[in-house]
Amino acid sequence: MNKTKFFILVFLLFLPFYAFSAKEENLNLAQKTFSQEDIQLFENRFKDIKGHLDFFNDRAVEYNEILKLYTEADKLFRDFKTSPDVGDVALAKELLESKLSILEEKVRLKYVSIRKMEILYTTMVFSGLGIIIFMVIYSIYMYLRRKK
Repeated sequence: MNKTKFFILVFLLFLPFYAFSAKEENLNLAQKTFSQEDIQLFENRFKDIKGHLDFFNDRAVEYNEILKLYTEADKLFRDFKTSPDVGDVALAKELLESKLSILEEKVRLKYVSIRKMEILYTTMVFSGLGIIIFMVIYSIYMYLRRKK
């Protein structure tokens, strides 16, 4: 009877640890891949960056460095997305987050500088046209005044 009680007691003591470790294994299996929300978030960020790259291409801007970073980050994302077992998902997510943050910052700076240059160019063109129109009107006025 003592042996039976002992085995039951040991079984009851180790049962919660076994159940906890099974839950932990399930959590670890679930953490082996990116969640659907993470994948959607990364795809949206890549889509935004791709839109800016198309803008650069339309404006004939040199963006080779940014394109190189984009292809590296996209390849990394595709590898993480399609790989069935990523060693450490949190680390992979953090690495991809940092690469995308750097890429987004470079794209944003390039986009803002292009927009500023376009505004400067437009202002310069209209100022030049204004000066030319003013000079023509002034020349006509002075010619008519001199004629009288």
